[in-house]
Amino acid sequence: MTAFRDDVDINALSATLLNNDEPNGVEDVASIVKDSSVKQPSGLIQSVDRAMQIMQLLSEAGTQTVTEISQKLDVHKSTASRLLATLEQHGVVEQYQNRGAYRLGLALVGFTNSVLKDYNILDYARPVCERLGRDTDETVNVAIILGKNVVNIDQVTGSGAIASVNWIGKHTPIHATSSGKSILAFMEPDKREAIVQAELKPFTQHTLVEADKFRAALDTIRKQGFAITIGEFELGLTGIAAPIFNSTGTVEASVSVSAPTFRVQGEMINEIAAKVKQAAEDVSQMLGYRNRTARNSSY
Repeated sequence: MTAFRDDVDINALSATLLNNDEPNGVEDVASIVKDSSVKQPSGLIQSVDRAMQIMQLLSEAGTQTVTEISQKLDVHKSTASRLLATLEQHGVVEQYQNRGAYRLGLALVGFTNSVLKDYNILDYARPVCERLGRDTDETVNVAIILGKNVVNIDQVTGSGAIASVNWIGKHTPIHATSSGKSILAFMEPDKREAIVQAELKPFTQHTLVEADKFRAALDTIRKQGFAITIGEFELGLTGIAAPIFNSTGTVEASVSVSAPTFRVQGEMINEIAAKVKQAAEDVSQMLGYRNRTARNSSY
């Protein structure tokens, strides 16, 4: 009797062998064995790790098909399909419209609410953001760092916003957004440099992807205390953000205003930047931060 390694996905292998009339059956079997032979970092459970990768993909892309997910995870389609079926059973993902694509499910809303209710920065930031939204008539977001992305955790939509886009829970690139840059500029130098030296993906022709230019931009942000991006992540969108510090002087989040580029130009950018910077300072003080000047001088 043939013995398989105990790390080979026997269920997927059996399913493929039972459908061996498919012309690519041999390649499928080889693919399944390859899936199971991928080395995982010590202590990680492969299926859980892949499930988390799927949720990350859906968070960034919105919707993905089984084929797209299997290609990005570099696994067999049957593996991706079973992972999605399991996540769907728990409401973490759901099939969307044509029943070929998946998106994040509503169960995550409950998880998010449970986390955010204990995240006290929002207790302080919410009234400040509401005031900033009234003062600017634009959309205001609070964001935190998660890996190489920023995640929006609260939003106030100003009365002048053209379209109401809910950014809460969305992952956006740290290097192409004002929220990300405003946090990155004040991170510890070694952590900041690790991101700068990584591949910086271009999202538009305005995205800064050259390390030296990006470092220079971060220097400017540290000096002025706020970040501005114009069409770097999305053409036609301008973002203005400032960092929020906690009581230890560590940058913890950012507050930003985003608006259509055609509506925010010239002196208006500086006016909004001053209001955003003040809002971030107000929240920082509520969190116990007192000495911004001393921090800037150390960087």
